[in-house]
Amino acid sequence: MSRRRIIITRAAAQEGSALGIAHKGLLIAGTVMLCIACMLLDVADGEDPVTQALGRLGLGALLLGFVVRVIASFRGAGPAGELPRMVGRRRLSSTRALRAWMAATLTLAVGIPLVVAVAVTALSPTGWTWVVPGVALGAMGKGIEHSARRRRRSEESDKGSEVPVLLERLCMRADMSTPAVVIVSDRVATAWTAAGQLHLTTALLELLDGRELEAVIAHEIAHIAHRDAAVMDVANAPSRLLLGGVSACVHPDRLRLPSSPDFREKAALRMIGLIYVPVGLLLGWSSRLLVLGLSRARELSADTAAATLTGRPSALASALMKLDPSRLSSSRTDLRAIEALCIVEVGASRRGRLLHTHPPISERIERLQAMEARLQARPL
Repeated sequence: MSRRRIIITRAAAQEGSALGIAHKGLLIAGTVMLCIACMLLDVADGEDPVTQALGRLGLGALLLGFVVRVIASFRGAGPAGELPRMVGRRRLSSTRALRAWMAATLTLAVGIPLVVAVAVTALSPTGWTWVVPGVALGAMGKGIEHSARRRRRSEESDKGSEVPVLLERLCMRADMSTPAVVIVSDRVATAWTAAGQLHLTTALLELLDGRELEAVIAHEIAHIAHRDAAVMDVANAPSRLLLGGVSACVHPDRLRLPSSPDFREKAALRMIGLIYVPVGLLLGWSSRLLVLGLSRARELSADTAAATLTGRPSALASALMKLDPSRLSSSRTDLRAIEALCIVEVGASRRGRLLHTHPPISERIERLQAMEARLQARPL
């Protein structure tokens, strides 16, 4: 068994390397074609068909690079699984309405900015010249928060000897291979998934009993099996690009450029921003609100999947009662800087409901208690 895992791991690594090379190659090719098209546009008297074709091909290469990046994200999102939908004879799977909502929000979050960009490019001969500055500004804006979003190295601990046993049992029920586990030395009780790995803090292991810990692990396994990290990465891409461009226009001093921008460069960015910022804010926040709704829906789906894996919805409800979100504010591991799916939300107690990434704890507990009541209604 272990030998087979090594072979699979090596194959996956080789495939991931090939996709990474293709992704970078397409980004470089697209950028080069756009630069050449912009130079031809600058020296030519008007835009000729060659320049139009080159500009559109450059944007197409960037889009294809994004598609390859999406494929790579799903390939490296961790082991796939087939989660059970029933406990005995009781069906606890997500409702059709919830699944339809998740599909609609994902489609709109990615589709609205993409349709606008394609329409502008297709309907006007010079439309690509309007899309290129937005893409460039978004790429520069992402550099503003690059260091903040960099994943920190986790500190391994020797605690959690019971975790492998619980994890293996749950993965057998989910019909999936066992993901890697990292025990993080931290005084804040929380759990999250990142890059197909399960992260648990030492405080979580000390706070929860065996059944509660199993329920939390089941919740995170559901995220891995559903490829939630990859889905959210795809859904977040348009809004990050658009809002990153807004940030680049509003805060040119924070850009990671070879040299600090001078007065003329700052003025040029602000002039571009007069046109870009309103459009970027409108499309970016429209996409962002849809993404937040998708995140809340996938958390509810993971709660349901955890209840079916463990057969004890009350165990996850009890764990959520102990995991007060206010305890996360003093974490040494800044979870807000990690592209991950946490068991509870970080630092959002004063935000409106539409700006939350997770449903309210009380709502999640009520749903789990209702599931438990259905299971206990009569003998199975």
